[in-house]
Amino acid sequence: QHAQFDEESQVSFGVNFYDDGRVLSIVTESNDHGTHVAGIVAGNDEEHPQWNGVAPGAQIVSVKIGDTYLDGMESGVALMRAADAVLRNECSLINMSYGEPTKRPNGGILIRQLDQLVRQHNVIFIGSAGNAGPALSTVGAPGGTTSSLIGVGAYVSPQMARAQYAMTESKELPYTWTSHGPTFDGDLGVDLFAPGGAWATVPRWTLNRSKQKNGTSMASPNCCGNFALLLSAIKANGHSFTPIAVRRAFENTARSVKPLTTWAQGKGLIQTPQAWAAFVRDREKPSQNVILEATDGAGRRGVYLREDHQTSSDAVPTVTRFRVRPSFNDAVTNAEKTGWRIRLKLHASKSWIRCGEEITINSSGTSLNVTVDTRDLEPGAHFGEVTGLAFDDPERGPLFRIPVTVTKSIEHYDTSRLELSFRSYEAPAEEMLPEETGDEDPVYADGETNEEQEAAASLIEPFIPERMISGETPEELSLDIIGGLTIKPSFVDGRLVDEVEVPPGTILRRFLRVPDGASWVRVRLGAQSSDDGDTRRFVVHGVQVIPGLTNRDAEQRSYVTLKNGQTRDVSFPVHAGRTLELALASYWSNSAECSLDYEVEFFGIESSVELLSLTPDRAVVPVTLHSAGFDVRVSPEIKLTAVRSQHVPVSSTIRQCPSDRTGADGRLHELTISWSLDVQRSGSIVPHFAATDDLLYGSDLGGAVWSLYEADGRRTATDDIWCDPMSVSAGSYTLKLTVFNTDRSRLERIQSRPLVLERRLSSSVTVPVYSSPTAAGEGGTRLSSASILAGERKTVWVGQPSGYPSDVKPGEILVGTVTWGECLSDGESLRRPAGFPVSVVVPGTPAPSRTSGPASFQSFDESKSVKGRREYERRVSVAAREARLQLIAEFQVDTQREQFEKQIELLLRKNENDLTVLALRLHRLDHVQWRKQHLPDVVEAADAVLSELDQDEIALTLARRSKSDDPSFAAGRRRAVQLRALLIDTLYRKARAIGYQELPEVLERHPINDQSAFDEQFEAAYQAFCEWVDPTEKDYFLLYLRHEGRRGNAGAALKVLNRHASDRNYWHLEKRRKLYHQLGWTDLESNAWHWRTVRFPGGKP
Repeated sequence: QHAQFDEESQVSFGVNFYDDGRVLSIVTESNDHGTHVAGIVAGNDEEHPQWNGVAPGAQIVSVKIGDTYLDGMESGVALMRAADAVLRNECSLINMSYGEPTKRPNGGILIRQLDQLVRQHNVIFIGSAGNAGPALSTVGAPGGTTSSLIGVGAYVSPQMARAQYAMTESKELPYTWTSHGPTFDGDLGVDLFAPGGAWATVPRWTLNRSKQKNGTSMASPNCCGNFALLLSAIKANGHSFTPIAVRRAFENTARSVKPLTTWAQGKGLIQTPQAWAAFVRDREKPSQNVILEATDGAGRRGVYLREDHQTSSDAVPTVTRFRVRPSFNDAVTNAEKTGWRIRLKLHASKSWIRCGEEITINSSGTSLNVTVDTRDLEPGAHFGEVTGLAFDDPERGPLFRIPVTVTKSIEHYDTSRLELSFRSYEAPAEEMLPEETGDEDPVYADGETNEEQEAAASLIEPFIPERMISGETPEELSLDIIGGLTIKPSFVDGRLVDEVEVPPGTILRRFLRVPDGASWVRVRLGAQSSDDGDTRRFVVHGVQVIPGLTNRDAEQRSYVTLKNGQTRDVSFPVHAGRTLELALASYWSNSAECSLDYEVEFFGIESSVELLSLTPDRAVVPVTLHSAGFDVRVSPEIKLTAVRSQHVPVSSTIRQCPSDRTGADGRLHELTISWSLDVQRSGSIVPHFAATDDLLYGSDLGGAVWSLYEADGRRTATDDIWCDPMSVSAGSYTLKLTVFNTDRSRLERIQSRPLVLERRLSSSVTVPVYSSPTAAGEGGTRLSSASILAGERKTVWVGQPSGYPSDVKPGEILVGTVTWGECLSDGESLRRPAGFPVSVVVPGTPAPSRTSGPASFQSFDESKSVKGRREYERRVSVAAREARLQLIAEFQVDTQREQFEKQIELLLRKNENDLTVLALRLHRLDHVQWRKQHLPDVVEAADAVLSELDQDEIALTLARRSKSDDPSFAAGRRRAVQLRALLIDTLYRKARAIGYQELPEVLERHPINDQSAFDEQFEAAYQAFCEWVDPTEKDYFLLYLRHEGRRGNAGAALKVLNRHASDRNYWHLEKRRKLYHQLGWTDLESNAWHWRTVRFPGGKP
């Protein structure tokens, strides 16, 4: 059930009740993504059936996992509750067009819960593979990394190209951005291929009936709709089904789209009629409903050989032992497990993959060896697989698969030599925009064509993802090239140099071992074509597979637009000694073939210190720099840009969630950890919590959510495990971390852990670098630049900063980056993009001397002069007065009035005209916590101050022209400035105190007996104040509002209020609401009331 808020907004909503009706949940969309996806699956337009979804009769259960606070990002608790909703609503199919990178493919608590839906509850789960391609190993979780889920890649057909993109010609393609397998543990990643673009319904508040969107987010629901059609037929015919039986029917009948790569399309394009026939044919055959899984001893699901030591010409064949096990539903009895057995025929799809001929598997599983010999493979990407076929019925198709991926680097170049060569290019650096990549394959030495080589220079594709978190992309198409493309790049002075003819849509893959000592790479592109006026778009995508990092952490994707004859550079960091995939794509929309020139050069200045860290006990750190293979100039630059501090929790609670808010595998527990923050200045902060940072699908905790609250309880920021900087102003905040899990003990283990808070510095701190330890120790001349010859090692010394920001404390850590290379005047740079990390522990400050300072007391010898004794007594008297003033400033006047007045009296006995004492009394009486209880006393205290201020003398002194050669006049003028500030402050406080006597809560206790006299008193005080200052200034405008409000000038008051009001100030919002009421603007008054409530849910501070 749903409704609409109002006709104007067109925003629909649904409601849920929890905790036996004590909690109302109002659910709206965070964006238009889910409605579009649902329209692809099951849109039903009876009047215009051509706009229907794939399965218009399907019944949809909408489960919101995109948190509006997180701008539509999915959260761990949302996914846990979504899994429970699937079970409560008895769903048969799930589509999830969401996904993120993961460090643990097929692992984590969320993955386990989603997996249980499939294995134990008979739910088919289909998910988007991701939009992070086209480089390999870019599939996202959960759709592209989880064994039990069906990951879908995005396909575009010639018909789609004409209908959705107004193109005149095209071929069958994967969209350029569609993620490619394999996963880091060797699984294929993409299982099926489906159309990845569609016109479909969107919410009414968009004021559109439908919209065109692209992405694997659109491919997944298309696939899901086809599964729904098959399930409909299954149920209509009274058949039972299991997820694995339906999945095998689709996978074993999918059409392989030539010459596209398996990593992009999986088993191929879905073919629903053929899948139905296969399901009916095979549904009662032995083991059709049993999942068979192959993993090695480390849990890896395939063979993935990527690094040089695995794939070089002299590498020994790799032997991997897999165990194939059945996965039974909990409903299967032990007797059934005991009787289960299957005999399978093994088949290796490529000659460089070897395995046995057959295996027999029982309920405990059976092992087999898979041998991969890469020695005769050509450089490039190769795919094959080992499949297990029913021994007497192979036409059923594979019952299990072991995918094998090999990426072989280009050999025959000296990786120990990095050649630097610079030329003059006109390409402006700002035109280098981040973006994507392409795809191509190798040829075997014996002439056999690899399945991926058939896509010799794959294809490239459409628009760029519109919202990466949702898996959706505004896209374009790409054109395929005819036939294979075998390219033999060459090396010139250590640079990879190549020139190829690239039709629109061509993707070239190059695999290179990053030389030792290299820390970044520069790719230089140039284009030549016969049509001088046209531009070409290219995509550069570089990816490395680094343990402990996601593909997003070790990639660079850039879009490059080139005019005829132009050249552009793309530079990005790399990890030495590991394979880099460099994919170059001629974009799909390029008008015609062109010649692409590209150069690849690695750069690097090797440092002996990988993570530069300065601590108080290591104030000077030696760093040895080394250049491998070329002469270079270094010009060190170290900048500290942020400070990190550790904070312990002020509270931590774990509560069990109500029974109607559970996960799929049990009752949820909620951990909330709170930290108090005292922010000294405006800026931005980023919280870090090691147990949850950068972990969602791969986490055993299931993700977390940060919430930042101001002192008045207003939530000002919300973020997740990939936290962006939160803007803060000076003041007090509470930062909360919320984690949900079904295992309470996991939450207990982290509930006392500290927070690391990173705060951006207002200006960077420079760390000096010296050429000798002596210069570093003494703070001598700094090193500006130096030469390092090829193979030479040069040591520099890093010292402590000359000073630290005033708002950092001892023990906190300043962080930033260091670059070693020189930045050349012609725009070229030998500096690594983003630099290297550096940290400095802030040392303690020396304690002040006990005998220094004007307030110090020296030992006094009674035998000294009378003059000395008088000085001593004077100091004692001054110190006593300062101590008494400090005591008065701390009195709580509402509860300590008698002591407060007594101390004031003691000071005024010595000097009844002491302005400091009189002003202090005024300020304490006028404190915001109790001023309304002492308003007449505030007026009296203000008059006492005013009686000691000669206003005419102040005005006269300030009106006189300055005499620059008269020190006494200058001193008198400075004193007059101070007295004017005190005068204005006192006049303001007096007028405010008089005006406050009209407040309802004050009138209840102290009614005004003579309104006319009161009006005259307020007006006189206000006009006296206006003689010295403009009342509409920011510091005083509230008094102006009161004055104009009394006169009925609400419009004038509102104008000034809107000029100065802050949404962070409760009273500003309340005054605006009251002025709207005074003006009779009821709609605006209602709006102001609602926004005040939203911003201050706890009421007035």
